[in-house]
Amino acid sequence: MLRSLQKATERLTKTQERIATKRNIKRPSDDPIGFMRIMSYQRDLHRLRQTIRNAESASTMLLQGDTVLQQAGDLMLDARNEAAAMSTDAADEDQRLAVANGIQLMIDAMLQKANTKLGGRYIFSGHKIFTQPYQEVDGQIEYVGDQGRIEKRIELSGSLAVSIPGSEIFGSSDSGVLKVLTDLKDALETDDGASIRDTLSLIDAGIDRIAGVRGAVGIKIKRVEASISELHIMELSLTNELSQVEEVDTVMEAGEYMANQEAYQAALEITASTLRLPSLLDYLS
Repeated sequence: MLRSLQKATERLTKTQERIATKRNIKRPSDDPIGFMRIMSYQRDLHRLRQTIRNAESASTMLLQGDTVLQQAGDLMLDARNEAAAMSTDAADEDQRLAVANGIQLMIDAMLQKANTKLGGRYIFSGHKIFTQPYQEVDGQIEYVGDQGRIEKRIELSGSLAVSIPGSEIFGSSDSGVLKVLTDLKDALETDDGASIRDTLSLIDAGIDRIAGVRGAVGIKIKRVEASISELHIMELSLTNELSQVEEVDTVMEAGEYMANQEAYQAALEITASTLRLPSLLDYLS
């Protein structure tokens, strides 16, 4: 009778605990197989959520890069318009000198874009994320980053390069858009119409280069966005599966609690009756 009463007490206590914690399994002894499934689901969820964070970080980095590329392209278009206007014989020396000052401001703005930081890290310095990619070396602006590409896991089984070395976009003192802008400024300062006209095709090539890189970045952004959407669907599905194993069905558990309570009260009454224990009324009479 004592063992039966103890078992009834244990069943009632476990039911109360499940209702209070809203968890069906708290320890391996409650359900060894179910506990292993919970551990497996939690491990998969941790990996899945880490991948989501990586993919969201990749999306932020790509979007920032796309914004910078758009601004760099706009600067090149402005430079192209100025060069076209100053390439005619109608432009005089004073006008060209004034435009040269404006081109210098464009060069400075382009350098700021090339040295863009995100979260305290340079996005165009390759793997040298803590090194400013464009610096003055011996009086010339040079690229001091490397050619590495940062990769981030955006899928459970796949990674994607989310960075582009600045040298492939902005060039350096001897090539690229920075060189073209510098040559244009020099030609304007020396009032050299022929040299100004020569820069037009180079500026166009720089614009095309930036547009091409931006197009590739846009494709990556679409891929990352699709991956994030799929990962969130997987997360929801896995969370539901974990919930079915781990969490308590409140309605069902409440019914079981009432049944266990009735069984416990019945066990108390049977035990008291069998042992002929005095009741509280016996003491009051």
